[in-house]
Amino acid sequence: MEVPGVQALHSCLAAASFPVEAEIFCDGFIKSIEQGWRAAIEGAGDPPTLASLVEEVCVAAGFGLTAELRQAAVGAYCAPIAEAAVVGEGAADVLAWLQNRGLRMGLISNTVWPADAHRRDLERHGLLDYFNATLFSSETGLWKPDPHVFERALDALGVSAAEAIYIGDQLAEDIGGARRAGLRAVLFGDLPQNVDRRDVAIEPDGQVKSLRELPDLLLSL
Repeated sequence: MEVPGVQALHSCLAAASFPVEAEIFCDGFIKSIEQGWRAAIEGAGDPPTLASLVEEVCVAAGFGLTAELRQAAVGAYCAPIAEAAVVGEGAADVLAWLQNRGLRMGLISNTVWPADAHRRDLERHGLLDYFNATLFSSETGLWKPDPHVFERALDALGVSAAEAIYIGDQLAEDIGGARRAGLRAVLFGDLPQNVDRRDVAIEPDGQVKSLRELPDLLLSL
């Protein structure tokens, strides 16, 4: 998923005489994303953003980066990935079902992307208006599984943890984080085959393999 974005990012910088070859840059940038991601999950560093990662690689290469070029580079990275994005099966139907029952919905995402880029994609696919709150780590500075991001979402929605259910596809970040914040948590998808030993005790309150299974599960919780 990352490769088309990183290639477009390099092309943008190379047009401004960035000195690092494409293959070396792409491998290094993807590793930087992965390292920053892991560190943020473990609470060992500030949540990475595309802008900060671009800044780091340019400084390391001794390349002067203007604010305008940084913004253009971030946009270049996002464009091909966003273009290939599709809406998950049943997503719009399930969100409409929830909204029609008067439920308030929020979205929490660990992401290096600018928050507005995600909101534009949600709007483009007709999903943004279903959410009463959207919290992206690149904007909030909070990274799941930190319980504070769940608490901020609850505050934005005006509900208590006891009234809320969180749905996510990551055992540690989503299920573990939500449970630590006092929410019930539903796992979307399969349990990972190689569960970190620190996560073996994390138990979701329910599990669905498809979004279309979610309404029946929620009615049973």
